[in-house]
Amino acid sequence: MKTLIAAGILVLSLAFLAGPAQAQTSWTGTGLSISGNRSNGCDMRVVEVTHSGSTLSSLRFVVVNRATSAARVTIEVTMTGNNQRKSGNISGLIGGGQMATLAGFHPFGGSLAGSTVSLRFLGCTAP
Repeated sequence: MKTLIAAGILVLSLAFLAGPAQAQTSWTGTGLSISGNRSNGCDMRVVEVTHSGSTLSSLRFVVVNRATSAARVTIEVTMTGNNQRKSGNISGLIGGGQMATLAGFHPFGGSLAGSTVSLRFLGCTAP
């Protein structure tokens, strides 16, 4: 009986420490601006930009290479909102006609509600 009580307390303690599940944030429409995806040697389409979890988790960028050959893509990411601004670059290799998920840009702290994300494709080069 003591084992069952101890196990129950352990489960409840772990649930309390985990806290509530983090909501997923997605940027679309006016919350997402994209430039350079059809220039600078690029022929890319951004499918989605999302974030889930804490600020330790990076944003996820799903990008489709519409060209027939592989490309190493470099994108400048700028996030603004709640009197904050953060910028950085992400890059990755995307096969011709393939979709890839790029990551590596972490959001600023605090609420992401009402924030905007701007993507500027700096270039797409052959690997």
